[in-house]
Parts: sequence; C-alpha cells; structure tokens
Amino acid sequence: MKKTKLMIFLIVSMFVLTSFVGCSAENNHQNTDNSPSENMTSASESFPNFQGMDFDGNAISESIFEENKVTVLSFWFNGCTACVNEMPDLEAFNQELKEMGTEIIGVNTEAANGDQQLQEAKDILKKQGCTFRNIVITEGEEAQKFVSKIMAFPTTILVNQNGKIIGEPITGSIESKEKQQKIVELIQNAISDSAMEQEVTNMDTSVGNESNNAEASTDMSPELTVLYDDLNGVFSEHYDLWMKVLMNAPKDKIDQIDVEISYPEYLTKALENTADLTPEEIEQISKDIEKIGEINSQIQQLESESNK
Repeated sequence: MKKTKLMIFLIVSMFVLTSFVGCSAENNHQNTDNSPSENMTSASESFPNFQGMDFDGNAISESIFEENKVTVLSFWFNGCTACVNEMPDLEAFNQELKEMGTEIIGVNTEAANGDQQLQEAKDILKKQGCTFRNIVITEGEEAQKFVSKIMAFPTTILVNQNGKIIGEPITGSIESKEKQQKIVELIQNAISDSAMEQEVTNMDTSVGNESNNAEASTDMSPELTVLYDDLNGVFSEHYDLWMKVLMNAPKDKIDQIDVEISYPEYLTKALENTADLTPEEIEQISKDIEKIGEINSQIQQLESESNK
C-alpha cells in the first residue's frame, strides 16, 4: 500500500491518537460517535455562540475571541492525566503566546456538572501552578453539541479574532516544543491574514506528513475508494476492540509499513502488545487482520497497476 494512501491508519488514528498521548472521551462521558467527519470540525467554521463563566465567576461569551488576535482553546477534564500533565508546559507556552497577542484559554468540560467538579478543576490548576484563564461553557445548544463531539482529550482548537476556527482540531498534548512551534506558525499565518486552510489534524511528528498526503489524495479510482471504505468498515465494526489494540501499536514502526513490515504484520504486533484481551477478542481481532490483509493485497495490486 502506498504511504501516500495509507488512509485507513490515519483515519483510525483520528480516533485513537490520544490513546498514545491523551485521554479517551469515554472517561468524560462524552459522545463516542465513531465517525471522524462528524466529530471533527471543519476549517473556517465559526465557533458556536455560547455563554458561561470563567473560573473567577465572571460571565463570558464568544466575545472573548475579540480580546486576542488568536485564541488557543485547550479542552480538558479533571480525570484526564494527559491534560493535567501538560499544564505546566501550557503555562509557559501561554506566556510566549501573549507576546504575540494570543492567549491560551482552558475549557473544562466537566466543571459545568457542579460545584464539586469546578472546585476540583481549580485545585488541579493551582497544584500545577497554572494561571492561564479557564472557562466553563454553560449555555448555547450548538456550542454544547460541538463540545460533546470531541472524542479525545486534550484537544486544542485555534480561533481567530472573528470567531473563525483556524485549521483543524489538534488532538493530543501539545507540550513538546515541536508541536508548539507548529501552533506558533499557524498563529503567525493567521495574524498576517495568510490562508489558514493547511491541515493540522495530526500534530504527532511520526504521522503528520502521512495525514497531509492521505487527505490530499482525492484522485483515487472508484475501486480503490471502495476498498478503503471496506477497510474502514472492518475497524468500525469492532471499534472498541480496535481502540484497545491501537493503543499498543508500535509507533516506531509506522514509517516501515510496506517497507520492512506489512500493514497486517504491523497490526499483529499491536495485537501482541495488548495484554487485556479475552481469547474471544483476540480471535476476533485476528480475523479482522486477516480481512485487512486480503483488502490490502487488492489495494496494492490496483495501485501497482495504476502506476504502470
């Protein structure tokens, strides 16, 4: 399978990226719809209008976006270990962004459930030494639907001064300097009114280039499109099981797929690394990998023929 068309792995990675570096929305009782298109926002979409309060009790609304050239929204909840762990780095990053007329604002998705959850969130921020602003969205039906579709935490969304979303949501922690630099570049482009349609769906350096290439591959034949849809179907049918398995996928082998290791072999290694499966679940995933291998062979054949 061509790496530029390694779409299925990237599509599934949209679901499980923060299994490597973040938290699943299931832990926060969020919507767990399996469709990435329904759960990820489109570039140039406006952030829905909302009302709420900041952690000091001040009323806020979507007008907060007018206060900064770009606002970096960091969605988190109290039980998300990755969210909490990245907070000291976000605090330092926020100081850097302020010099650019930009600000990080945390959006806690749990604090609206009651005073206890709000206090827990405040305690977490205090313990982590964080002073950047945090808010709770309490009203706005469309905004609440928007937040409920976030499947992975932390998720970062950039919004310009007019309330327009910049690029795509960034799933997973952004504590690394590499990822922060990418965000800075996006902000700089937005501030200079440059086109902001570049893709930021996957900020993980090991798969970022693959994501851009896969999304750009719109010239596939109908036969290839059907085969990739079939691959998606295999993953979707046993989504919860694949969530467990892909959490243990060997990240250092991604670039070796179809070079030193086949795609089914890669998934088999992920299965072998997963310890908390029942014999029945192992059997099911093994059958899925067999199906994937068959579909993968057909894809390779078609792609080979198309290059002749």
